Amino acid sequence: MISDFNLLATKITELATLTHDLRRENAALRKQVASLGHDNDALQARIVTAHQRVAGLLQSLPDPVAELHDDVDPPDLRTTDPHTTDRADDDDPSDASTTHSESMRQSP
Repeated sequence: MISDFNLLATKITELATLTHDLRRENAALRKQVASLGHDNDALQARIVTAHQRVAGLLQSLPDPVAELHDDVDPPDLRTTDPHTTDRADDDDPSDASTTHSESMRQSP
């Protein structure tokens, strides 16, 4: 019977030690979770700041589609010859259909 009490006492001591160890580990894990939560909040704030900076930079850039449309002159639909040169300084529309080879023949 005494051996039963000694066995029970040993088991209770082991249980108390295990409970103490688990409480200590739980406290350490809670501190780690709190620390990681603070780190996560700081990183989230950095992401928001970076997102705002990138959005601001994107807004300050010119619109590439509009810029492409501004840089490209529309084709002259009046002519069908792909070798036709369009001279903007000429006001005579009849000369706009002169090809490079024809202008070379006309040169002295």
